[in-house]
Amino acid sequence: MLRRLGKGRKPAMEGYLKILQTQYLSIHDCAASNSELHHARLQGGTAVAPKVKSAQDGLSLRQTLLPNVAVICATAPQLGALRVAALELPLIVAGQASESATLAVDQEPPRDIPANASFLATVRNRADIRFPGGTLFLVAAPQRGPIMGETGGSLSTAPDESVDLLITQAQSIVGRDLPPALARACEAGLLALLSVAREREDKGAVDGDPLFRDILADIAANCRQQDYGVAQVAQRYKLNVRTLQKMFQKHGTTIREHITAARLKYAGAALLDPANAGKKVSDIAFEAGFNDIATFNRLFRRTFGRAPSAFRTEANQAAAGVARAEQADIDDIG
Repeated sequence: MLRRLGKGRKPAMEGYLKILQTQYLSIHDCAASNSELHHARLQGGTAVAPKVKSAQDGLSLRQTLLPNVAVICATAPQLGALRVAALELPLIVAGQASESATLAVDQEPPRDIPANASFLATVRNRADIRFPGGTLFLVAAPQRGPIMGETGGSLSTAPDESVDLLITQAQSIVGRDLPPALARACEAGLLALLSVAREREDKGAVDGDPLFRDILADIAANCRQQDYGVAQVAQRYKLNVRTLQKMFQKHGTTIREHITAARLKYAGAALLDPANAGKKVSDIAFEAGFNDIATFNRLFRRTFGRAPSAFRTEANQAAAGVARAEQADIDDIG
């Protein structure tokens, strides 16, 4: 089922054919009539791609589509182009191409991606990837929290062990039909690696602003207080509220989003902690700083893709499945 895109977010798809769609992204192929046009587009030219009736000849696609992560491997015999479009929520996209490629995120100019180098991008609207044949590997997930950086797309090609490990882990499952427990466990691992990679990217966005960095640390430390909010932060740092709001707007987000995201992050970790197995979801919500359980449930579902109780149950089942598999391995060795 297609979800309606937010205002001003609908990506232009002229010349592209949709070849895959989930509830959070769609992927489109551009088939050119000749390699020269593709070469021009690969080099960042302004040539207009033709309208297409079918997918590019020889393009093959393998995928493993999980509720909150898409793992895709595209192989093409010649110059090709794919468009990854965000549906409703922005996307975090990591990838690697076997040959040198270019990647244009949202309205930013195309950037070169060296062969076999991993990249990480925040895609608010769409990302266009052009590659001279070979294999293109992508891992994509909806970004359900606040996004650091400017309002345009962001792209990092700096070496990052977390992204490299993410790609390696995802390559091991692409194209496989996973049983439910194993799929949940794999998804949790991929999302964790994406989270680590995003934290590094966010850190780079705020390193040049010590005051902003201090305010983010204050939010992380104090967000569980139910009376903690914009006014309290402004008072702590002797700023007027408007100045504080502008500071966050400069980084493409709002202070309220960060306070809510910090509370949800705490709640998610608390639900997974075995020490809290006897606690009600409502108790954890109040401990995280929420004072309305209905609001907490709605925001948690939007952030984690499922209700808090289901999130806890599925995580426990996945952990139990991994434990059984490890025990089976030990038994086999014995």
